Amino acid sequence: MLPDKFQEIFSSLEIDPSKIETKMKLEDDLGMDSQEIVELHCAIESVMGVKVKLDHIGRDITVEDLIEKVNALILCHD
Repeated sequence: MLPDKFQEIFSSLEIDPSKIETKMKLEDDLGMDSQEIVELHCAIESVMGVKVKLDHIGRDITVEDLIEKVNALILCHD
């Protein structure tokens, strides 16, 4: 199960968080295109309150990798 904030993020993109597994890749498994990656980037910054480099959110990363990267950024800012 995804952390609450990530459930909120994916829900805002009209992706059902209950169907997401952490090993899924953004492009291959979730079918996200480049526009959706940009929308994901904006949603993460808005919901999580951290700046994320867009190139850190590649289509080939897994949901788990994404969560770890964002959590690491949050820890660096605290």
